Amino acid sequence: MKQLGRPIFKAPALVNTGEWINSGPISPESLRGKVVVVHFYAFGCINCIHNLPAYRDWQERYKDSDVVIVGIHTPETPAERKVDSVRDEAAEQKLGFPIVVDGRNENWDAWGNSIWPSVCLLDKEGYLRHWWHGELNWQGATGEASMRGWIDELLAEPAT
Repeated sequence: MKQLGRPIFKAPALVNTGEWINSGPISPESLRGKVVVVHFYAFGCINCIHNLPAYRDWQERYKDSDVVIVGIHTPETPAERKVDSVRDEAAEQKLGFPIVVDGRNENWDAWGNSIWPSVCLLDKEGYLRHWWHGELNWQGATGEASMRGWIDELLAEPAT
């Protein structure tokens, strides 16, 4: 079993819900050759809010590299279902990357997600290679550093 390594799975395509912030719909073809960070969040979720500094750091740190960050805002409360509120909150938090508003949980379900926040890392071929569920730095956890290290490792891999 050790020789087989860790299994990897092809990530599903992002479901175009028709509601995008900071971009139009993202096609799988546009992500080919890129390391993709997908994070599921809800703007009122305190654990999600605690992860925002990491996303802003990655947004800046990797702005000139082949890293694409995509937020999937899956609302938890009625207030979070208002697209204008999601847009305003993204602007206030200085989140400049594409965000799809997942009001009917279409992406949530397609990805088999079950918790806010969740961060998934896809390699340059679109395979899910790493993930972190919950707050990245909860009570001394090393999620932020681990994710950053994994992003760097995936960037160093050749694209096929």
